[in-house]
Amino acid sequence: MNASRPAPVRSIASQRPRRPRRRPSSKARVDRVAVWETGLKLAVDVTISLGAVAALVRLVPSHLTSRVELQKLEAEVEATEQRVEILQAEFGRYFDPQQTKALMQEESQLVDPHQRRVIWTEPKTEQSNR
Repeated sequence: MNASRPAPVRSIASQRPRRPRRRPSSKARVDRVAVWETGLKLAVDVTISLGAVAALVRLVPSHLTSRVELQKLEAEVEATEQRVEILQAEFGRYFDPQQTKALMQEESQLVDPHQRRVIWTEPKTEQSNR
């Protein structure tokens, strides 16, 4: 059962004497690995950098919009604080029992019966008499 196999037929081109392949030295292999590793690291770093730049491009306009809104809110807060200061100053005046009469007079246009009303008039000139 041990049949011998026929010898493979070789073409003329394959009958040339073979040159022994030069195996790359271990230093050449290490250099290739270092080149691939450096290239891969560079590709990853470029990808991460592009992602960061894309994120910044999206964030800058929203940041500027937020700053404008913040400035508007700060202006409103300042105006409200001034109004609150005025109202706090008036608050003490409205609850002062000694100023009750003066406040009632200011708000209702009523005059104390013991007080005379003064009405200012302009003096008549000679031209208005003619």
